[in-house]
Amino acid sequence: MYNVEQSRRDIQEGTFALPLENETAIQMLDVNDYGRFVADVFAAPEQYIGETIEPTYIPIENSPGSEVAAIIRQSSAEGYAVDIAAFEERHDIVFTTFERYLRDHDWNNL
Repeated sequence: MYNVEQSRRDIQEGTFALPLENETAIQMLDVNDYGRFVADVFAAPEQYIGETIEPTYIPIENSPGSEVAAIIRQSSAEGYAVDIAAFEERHDIVFTTFERYLRDHDWNNL
């Protein structure tokens, strides 16, 4: 969710520009949620041995332009989503909602 910070002024002025169709849903995680989840993994590694957890963040700023274009095309066409409720239940963690993130980071003037 921290990626919205770089666009704060534009968002406050009414524009949240993303290279996606208007109807395409996206999910974002608060960086603190990543930290809590990783801490849980380190606290009980035996629960995660042999498990694959797909990351949803792709560091496109370090990717060649063709990869970035492919990522944007795929996301625009399909969106991406994880069953958050099932993930939270399975891993005993509650993720920050976007509304909560905005409140916690002084976005009260939207």
